[in-house]
Amino acid sequence: MTGRAQEGDFIETDSGLIFDVKGFIHPPGHVIAFLRYFPDQTGDRTREGITYRKIYSLGARLNYLEENFPELIQYDEIFDRTLSEIPLSRIKIHYQPSVHLHCLAERHGKDPIEQDTVNLANEITEAARIPQKAIGVTGSVLVGLYTPDSDLDLICYGSEASRQVYSTLERLRLDPESAIEPYDEKGLRDLYRFRRKDTEMRYSDFLKVERRKRLQGTYRGRDYYLRLIKDQAEIKSKYGDLRFKQIGRVTIKAVISDDRESIFTPCTYPIKEVKPLDRQSPLIREIVSYRGRFCEQAKKDESIIASGEVEQVVGKSETYCRLILGNRKNDFLTVI
Repeated sequence: MTGRAQEGDFIETDSGLIFDVKGFIHPPGHVIAFLRYFPDQTGDRTREGITYRKIYSLGARLNYLEENFPELIQYDEIFDRTLSEIPLSRIKIHYQPSVHLHCLAERHGKDPIEQDTVNLANEITEAARIPQKAIGVTGSVLVGLYTPDSDLDLICYGSEASRQVYSTLERLRLDPESAIEPYDEKGLRDLYRFRRKDTEMRYSDFLKVERRKRLQGTYRGRDYYLRLIKDQAEIKSKYGDLRFKQIGRVTIKAVISDDRESIFTPCTYPIKEVKPLDRQSPLIREIVSYRGRFCEQAKKDESIIASGEVEQVVGKSETYCRLILGNRKNDFLTVI
Protein backbone atom coordinates (compact mmCIF):
# COMPACT_ATOMS: atom_id res chain seq x y z
CA MET A 1 0.00 0.00 0.00
CA THR A 2 1.28 3.48 -0.90
CA GLY A 3 1.04 5.98 1.97
CA ARG A 4 -1.53 6.26 4.75
CA ALA A 5 -5.14 5.62 3.82
CA GLN A 6 -7.54 8.50 4.38
CA GLU A 7 -11.10 9.65 3.72
CA GLY A 8 -11.83 9.59 -0.03
CA ASP A 9 -9.30 6.87 -0.88
CA PHE A 10 -10.43 3.46 -2.10
CA ILE A 11 -8.77 0.09 -1.52
CA GLU A 12 -9.14 -3.23 -3.31
CA THR A 13 -8.54 -6.55 -1.58
CA ASP A 14 -6.98 -9.74 -2.86
CA SER A 15 -10.55 -11.07 -3.24
CA GLY A 16 -11.53 -8.26 -5.61
CA LEU A 17 -13.66 -6.38 -3.08
CA ILE A 18 -13.50 -2.58 -3.42
CA PHE A 19 -13.95 -0.39 -0.32
CA ASP A 20 -14.09 3.35 0.35
CA VAL A 21 -11.89 4.42 3.25
CA LYS A 22 -13.55 6.19 6.20
CA GLY A 23 -11.77 8.78 8.28
CA PHE A 24 -8.11 9.20 9.09
CA ILE A 25 -7.64 7.08 12.22
CA HIS A 26 -7.19 3.34 11.75
CA PRO A 27 -6.11 0.42 13.97
CA PRO A 28 -2.49 -0.73 13.60
CA GLY A 29 -2.14 -2.96 10.54
CA HIS A 30 -5.68 -2.29 9.34
CA VAL A 31 -7.80 0.22 7.40
CA ILE A 32 -11.37 1.07 8.34
CA ALA A 33 -13.35 1.05 5.11
CA PHE A 34 -16.88 0.36 3.84
CA LEU A 35 -17.60 -2.08 1.04
CA ARG A 36 -18.69 -0.30 -2.16
CA TYR A 37 -18.31 -2.80 -5.07
CA PHE A 38 -18.01 -6.57 -5.22
CA PRO A 39 -17.71 -9.03 -8.15
CA ASP A 40 -21.15 -10.27 -9.15
CA GLN A 41 -22.28 -11.64 -12.51
CA THR A 42 -25.67 -9.91 -12.09
CA GLY A 43 -24.10 -6.48 -11.54
CA ASP A 44 -24.35 -3.51 -13.89
CA ARG A 45 -20.69 -2.40 -14.03
CA THR A 46 -17.83 -4.05 -15.85
CA ARG A 47 -14.09 -3.49 -15.64
CA GLU A 48 -11.43 -5.56 -17.37
CA GLY A 49 -13.93 -8.33 -18.09
CA ILE A 50 -15.22 -8.58 -14.49
CA THR A 51 -18.78 -7.56 -13.61
CA TYR A 52 -19.36 -5.74 -10.31
CA ARG A 53 -22.36 -4.80 -8.22
CA LYS A 54 -22.53 -1.57 -6.23
CA ILE A 55 -23.86 -1.82 -2.69
CA TYR A 56 -25.49 1.25 -1.13
CA SER A 57 -26.73 1.09 2.47
CA LEU A 58 -24.32 0.68 5.36
CA GLY A 59 -26.36 -2.17 6.79
CA ALA A 60 -26.27 -4.10 3.51
CA ARG A 61 -22.51 -3.65 3.30
CA LEU A 62 -21.91 -5.22 6.69
CA ASN A 63 -24.46 -7.98 6.03
CA TYR A 64 -22.67 -8.97 2.82
CA LEU A 65 -19.33 -9.20 4.62
CA GLU A 66 -20.82 -11.15 7.52
CA GLU A 67 -22.16 -13.73 5.09
CA ASN A 68 -19.21 -13.93 2.72
CA PHE A 69 -16.05 -12.47 4.32
CA PRO A 70 -16.60 -12.52 8.11
CA GLU A 71 -12.86 -12.24 8.70
CA LEU A 72 -13.00 -8.63 7.46
CA ILE A 73 -15.33 -7.43 10.22
CA GLN A 74 -14.70 -7.27 13.94
CA TYR A 75 -15.72 -5.54 17.12
CA ASP A 76 -13.37 -2.64 17.81
CA GLU A 77 -12.93 -1.88 21.53
CA ILE A 78 -11.67 1.66 20.88
CA PHE A 79 -14.71 2.68 18.81
CA ASP A 80 -17.13 0.34 20.62
CA ARG A 81 -18.53 -0.72 17.25
CA THR A 82 -18.47 -3.61 14.83
CA LEU A 83 -16.54 -2.32 11.82
CA SER A 84 -15.07 -3.59 8.59
CA GLU A 85 -11.32 -3.38 9.20
CA ILE A 86 -9.20 -4.53 6.30
CA PRO A 87 -5.75 -5.98 7.11
CA LEU A 88 -2.96 -4.26 5.20
CA SER A 89 -1.81 -7.69 4.07
CA ARG A 90 -5.12 -8.15 2.20
CA ILE A 91 -4.91 -4.85 0.28
CA LYS A 92 -3.91 -5.32 -3.36
CA ILE A 93 -4.48 -1.80 -4.71
CA HIS A 94 -4.60 1.59 -2.98
CA TYR A 95 -6.52 4.12 -5.10
CA GLN A 96 -5.51 7.74 -4.39
CA PRO A 97 -7.73 10.58 -5.69
CA SER A 98 -5.09 13.22 -6.50
CA VAL A 99 -2.83 10.68 -8.21
CA HIS A 100 -5.67 9.36 -10.37
CA LEU A 101 -6.88 12.84 -11.34
CA HIS A 102 -3.37 13.67 -12.55
CA CYS A 103 -3.33 10.44 -14.59
CA LEU A 104 -6.71 11.32 -16.11
CA ALA A 105 -5.49 14.80 -17.05
CA GLU A 106 -2.50 13.28 -18.87
CA ARG A 107 -4.51 10.52 -20.57
CA HIS A 108 -5.37 10.75 -24.25
CA GLY A 109 -8.74 9.55 -25.53
CA LYS A 110 -10.71 10.31 -22.38
CA ASP A 111 -14.39 9.43 -22.54
CA PRO A 112 -17.05 12.12 -21.75
CA ILE A 113 -17.30 11.45 -18.01
CA GLU A 114 -13.52 11.43 -17.57
CA GLN A 115 -13.22 14.65 -19.57
CA ASP A 116 -15.96 16.33 -17.52
CA THR A 117 -14.19 15.24 -14.33
CA VAL A 118 -10.93 16.84 -15.46
CA ASN A 119 -12.67 20.00 -16.70
CA LEU A 120 -14.62 20.45 -13.47
CA ALA A 121 -11.49 20.00 -11.36
CA ASN A 122 -9.58 22.47 -13.54
CA GLU A 123 -12.32 25.09 -13.33
CA ILE A 124 -12.43 24.85 -9.55
CA THR A 125 -8.66 24.91 -9.01
CA GLU A 126 -8.17 27.86 -11.35
CA ALA A 127 -11.04 29.90 -9.93
CA ALA A 128 -10.09 29.15 -6.30
CA ARG A 129 -6.36 29.53 -7.00
CA ILE A 130 -5.38 26.35 -5.20
CA PRO A 131 -2.63 23.88 -6.19
CA GLN A 132 -3.69 21.07 -8.50
CA LYS A 133 -2.45 18.53 -5.97
CA ALA A 134 -5.06 19.86 -3.50
CA ILE A 135 -7.89 18.25 -5.46
CA GLY A 136 -8.62 14.71 -6.62
CA VAL A 137 -11.29 12.42 -8.05
CA THR A 138 -13.02 9.81 -5.92
CA GLY A 139 -16.08 7.57 -6.27
CA SER A 140 -16.72 5.35 -9.27
CA VAL A 141 -14.41 7.30 -11.60
CA LEU A 142 -11.48 6.67 -9.25
CA VAL A 143 -11.84 2.90 -9.54
CA GLY A 144 -12.99 2.72 -13.17
CA LEU A 145 -16.48 1.46 -12.38
CA TYR A 146 -18.57 4.40 -13.53
CA THR A 147 -21.60 4.28 -15.82
CA PRO A 148 -22.72 6.97 -18.29
CA ASP A 149 -25.00 8.36 -15.55
CA SER A 150 -22.43 8.38 -12.73
CA ASP A 151 -21.79 11.44 -10.59
CA LEU A 152 -18.60 13.48 -10.72
CA ASP A 153 -17.10 13.02 -7.25
CA LEU A 154 -14.22 15.32 -6.34
CA ILE A 155 -12.33 15.78 -3.10
CA CYS A 156 -10.30 18.74 -1.81
CA TYR A 157 -7.51 18.44 0.77
CA GLY A 158 -6.61 20.86 3.56
CA SER A 159 -8.57 23.46 5.52
CA GLU A 160 -7.17 26.48 3.70
CA ALA A 161 -7.71 25.12 0.19
CA SER A 162 -11.15 23.76 1.13
CA ARG A 163 -12.36 27.09 2.47
CA GLN A 164 -11.12 28.83 -0.67
CA VAL A 165 -12.99 26.32 -2.81
CA TYR A 166 -16.16 26.63 -0.75
CA SER A 167 -16.14 30.40 -1.11
CA THR A 168 -15.44 30.16 -4.85
CA LEU A 169 -18.29 27.71 -5.49
CA GLU A 170 -20.89 30.31 -4.55
CA ARG A 171 -19.52 32.68 -7.17
CA LEU A 172 -19.20 29.99 -9.85
CA ARG A 173 -22.79 28.79 -9.30
CA LEU A 174 -24.03 32.33 -10.05
CA ASP A 175 -21.68 32.92 -12.99
CA PRO A 176 -23.52 32.46 -16.33
CA GLU A 177 -20.17 31.58 -17.94
CA SER A 178 -19.67 28.62 -15.59
CA ALA A 179 -21.20 25.18 -16.19
CA ILE A 180 -21.44 24.63 -12.40
CA GLU A 181 -25.07 25.03 -11.37
CA PRO A 182 -27.26 24.35 -8.32
CA TYR A 183 -29.88 21.62 -8.59
CA ASP A 184 -33.14 22.57 -10.28
CA GLU A 185 -36.48 21.26 -9.00
CA LYS A 186 -36.18 17.97 -10.90
CA GLY A 187 -32.64 17.45 -9.63
CA LEU A 188 -33.76 18.00 -6.05
CA ARG A 189 -36.64 15.53 -6.43
CA ASP A 190 -34.30 12.92 -7.88
CA LEU A 191 -31.81 13.49 -5.06
CA TYR A 192 -34.58 13.14 -2.48
CA ARG A 193 -35.70 9.81 -3.93
CA PHE A 194 -32.11 8.53 -3.79
CA ARG A 195 -31.48 9.78 -0.23
CA ARG A 196 -34.67 8.23 1.09
CA LYS A 197 -33.19 4.77 0.50
CA ASP A 198 -31.24 5.09 3.74
CA THR A 199 -32.05 8.49 5.30
CA GLU A 200 -35.62 9.32 6.32
CA MET A 201 -36.74 12.95 5.88
CA ARG A 202 -39.87 14.80 4.82
CA TYR A 203 -39.57 16.46 1.41
CA SER A 204 -40.31 19.90 2.85
CA ASP A 205 -37.49 19.54 5.40
CA PHE A 206 -35.19 18.20 2.69
CA LEU A 207 -35.81 21.21 0.42
CA LYS A 208 -35.21 23.68 3.24
CA VAL A 209 -31.57 22.65 3.60
CA GLU A 210 -30.62 21.13 0.23
CA ARG A 211 -31.49 24.22 -1.85
CA ARG A 212 -28.69 26.22 -0.25
CA LYS A 213 -25.89 23.64 -0.33
CA ARG A 214 -22.84 24.52 -2.45
CA LEU A 215 -20.99 21.20 -2.41
CA GLN A 216 -23.50 19.55 -4.72
CA GLY A 217 -25.21 20.41 -7.98
CA THR A 218 -24.71 19.78 -11.68
CA TYR A 219 -21.87 20.30 -14.12
CA ARG A 220 -22.79 20.12 -17.81
CA GLY A 221 -25.87 18.16 -16.87
CA ARG A 222 -24.06 15.66 -14.63
CA ASP A 223 -24.50 15.52 -10.86
CA TYR A 224 -21.39 16.52 -8.95
CA TYR A 225 -20.41 16.27 -5.29
CA LEU A 226 -17.33 17.89 -3.78
CA ARG A 227 -16.00 16.51 -0.50
CA LEU A 228 -13.81 18.77 1.64
CA ILE A 229 -11.44 17.12 4.13
CA LYS A 230 -8.60 18.12 6.41
CA ASP A 231 -5.03 17.38 5.42
CA GLN A 232 -3.22 14.48 7.08
CA ALA A 233 -0.92 16.96 8.85
CA GLU A 234 -3.95 18.59 10.50
CA ILE A 235 -5.05 15.35 12.19
CA LYS A 236 -3.28 15.38 15.55
CA SER A 237 -4.81 12.37 17.30
CA LYS A 238 -3.97 8.74 16.59
CA TYR A 239 -5.70 5.44 17.18
CA GLY A 240 -6.22 4.91 20.91
CA ASP A 241 -5.77 8.54 22.00
CA LEU A 242 -9.54 8.71 22.42
CA ARG A 243 -11.93 5.93 23.40
CA PHE A 244 -15.61 5.85 22.51
CA LYS A 245 -18.62 4.32 24.25
CA GLN A 246 -22.03 3.88 22.62
CA ILE A 247 -24.81 4.99 25.01
CA GLY A 248 -27.99 4.70 22.95
CA ARG A 249 -30.29 6.63 20.63
CA VAL A 250 -31.85 9.98 21.39
CA THR A 251 -33.73 12.76 19.63
CA ILE A 252 -32.80 16.28 20.67
CA LYS A 253 -33.72 19.88 20.06
CA ALA A 254 -30.81 22.32 20.05
CA VAL A 255 -29.30 25.48 18.58
CA ILE A 256 -26.23 25.44 16.34
CA SER A 257 -23.50 27.49 18.03
CA ASP A 258 -20.90 27.27 15.24
CA ASP A 259 -21.04 26.06 11.62
CA ARG A 260 -17.43 26.54 10.50
CA GLU A 261 -16.70 22.80 10.51
CA SER A 262 -19.96 21.86 8.80
CA ILE A 263 -18.41 21.87 5.32
CA PHE A 264 -15.85 19.15 6.06
CA THR A 265 -16.11 15.37 6.14
CA PRO A 266 -16.47 14.45 8.93
CA CYS A 267 -18.70 17.45 9.67
CA THR A 268 -19.07 18.84 13.19
CA TYR A 269 -21.74 21.10 14.69
CA PRO A 270 -21.14 22.44 18.21
CA ILE A 271 -24.55 22.93 19.83
CA LYS A 272 -26.17 24.73 22.78
CA GLU A 273 -29.56 24.87 24.52
CA VAL A 274 -29.82 21.09 24.15
CA LYS A 275 -33.12 19.43 25.15
CA PRO A 276 -33.68 15.66 24.84
CA LEU A 277 -37.13 14.97 23.38
CA ASP A 278 -37.71 11.24 23.81
CA ARG A 279 -35.56 9.98 26.70
CA GLN A 280 -33.08 11.05 29.34
CA SER A 281 -29.63 11.75 27.95
CA PRO A 282 -26.27 13.04 29.13
CA LEU A 283 -25.40 16.56 27.99
CA ILE A 284 -24.46 16.48 24.30
CA ARG A 285 -21.81 18.95 23.17
CA GLU A 286 -21.76 18.46 19.41
CA ILE A 287 -23.23 16.65 16.42
CA VAL A 288 -20.87 14.71 14.13
CA SER A 289 -21.33 12.78 10.89
CA TYR A 290 -18.94 10.97 8.56
CA ARG A 291 -21.49 11.10 5.72
CA GLY A 292 -21.36 13.90 3.18
CA ARG A 293 -25.15 14.25 3.10
CA PHE A 294 -25.06 15.86 6.56
CA CYS A 295 -22.53 18.53 5.54
CA GLU A 296 -23.93 22.10 5.24
CA GLN A 297 -27.07 20.84 6.96
CA ALA A 298 -27.52 23.74 9.40
CA LYS A 299 -26.11 27.19 10.02
CA LYS A 300 -25.05 29.10 13.12
CA ASP A 301 -27.92 30.16 15.41
CA GLU A 302 -30.47 27.93 13.65
CA SER A 303 -32.71 25.74 15.80
CA ILE A 304 -32.64 22.09 14.86
CA ILE A 305 -34.04 18.68 15.74
CA ALA A 306 -31.67 15.74 15.35
CA SER A 307 -31.84 12.02 16.03
CA GLY A 308 -28.89 9.65 16.23
CA GLU A 309 -26.60 7.68 18.52
CA VAL A 310 -25.13 9.21 21.66
CA GLU A 311 -21.42 8.51 21.89
CA GLN A 312 -19.23 9.23 24.89
CA VAL A 313 -15.73 10.43 23.99
CA VAL A 314 -13.09 9.69 26.59
CA GLY A 315 -9.75 11.49 26.32
CA LYS A 316 -6.78 12.03 28.62
CA SER A 317 -7.95 15.46 29.74
CA GLU A 318 -11.74 15.44 29.25
CA THR A 319 -14.82 13.35 28.65
CA TYR A 320 -17.86 14.55 26.73
CA CYS A 321 -20.79 13.28 24.66
CA ARG A 322 -21.68 13.81 21.03
CA LEU A 323 -24.48 12.77 18.70
CA ILE A 324 -23.44 10.62 15.71
CA LEU A 325 -25.53 10.77 12.53
CA GLY A 326 -25.53 8.53 9.49
CA ASN A 327 -25.23 5.01 10.83
CA ARG A 328 -28.97 4.25 10.63
CA LYS A 329 -31.79 5.09 8.26
CA ASN A 330 -33.76 6.98 10.93
CA ASP A 331 -30.89 9.37 11.72
CA PHE A 332 -31.74 12.94 10.77
CA LEU A 333 -30.93 16.61 11.31
CA THR A 334 -33.63 19.12 10.34
CA VAL A 335 -33.85 22.88 10.69
CA ILE A 336 -37.00 24.12 12.45
